[in-house]
Amino acid sequence: MYTYHKATENGMTLHIIETDASNIRPAQLLKTSNLKGSNEYGINGGWYTSTKPDDNNYNILNIAVSGGRPVGGGVNNKNEPRDGSVSTVGKHAIFYTGSYMGYMEATNYEDLPGVKGNSRAWAQGGVGMSLCNKNWKSMDYLSGGFESYHEGLSAIVVNLDTNKVYLIATSKEVNYVEFRSAIQSYLGLKDSAATNDPAWKGLFLDGGASTQLRCAEAEITTGRLLCQVIVLKSKAN
Repeated sequence: MYTYHKATENGMTLHIIETDASNIRPAQLLKTSNLKGSNEYGINGGWYTSTKPDDNNYNILNIAVSGGRPVGGGVNNKNEPRDGSVSTVGKHAIFYTGSYMGYMEATNYEDLPGVKGNSRAWAQGGVGMSLCNKNWKSMDYLSGGFESYHEGLSAIVVNLDTNKVYLIATSKEVNYVEFRSAIQSYLGLKDSAATNDPAWKGLFLDGGASTQLRCAEAEITTGRLLCQVIVLKSKAN
């Protein structure tokens, strides 16, 4: 149900898990383990709060939906939802209804067509990569900027024509500009227009010490306990 690829682009090693959209399941770990400790295959998910009070670990800062419902539960100390129903980091989401995969600007999962209450649906929010768009840095906002360096970065990229999903991570110290450029090189894409590619869509996920990827062939791991992850329903390859 998945294929692993290892590629070197612009001097950067990319670890890539390719699978079908039907094999994806966003999940919550409640900061009880890292990805390796969960025994799941997949990648780290959206951003989450790490300061105290920690919202009882229900502190997902991006849309994260599985089976048509947010993966978490609970609110923060200001009574704001932190269960995967809304995004407060980035303003884009990738979603799958069981037959259709889409990408759009959305900060609430209820705005995603065909997702709410659909047992076959999933959704993930993040910072939009606006692939092929030369004005991409103006299309979404990332606190700290796109040029800040991190010890590893991760992303989810999809092809809307094929319903293929690519979970991509690097452990190299890198910034978002370099990481995106390496991903586009791997996909054969270039920033050649002021519009997004019609088929290829991508989201930056939480990076730095949160960057974790795992499958039978590769593992990027850190000791950081994760709140939300994107995992494979089937580990078969």
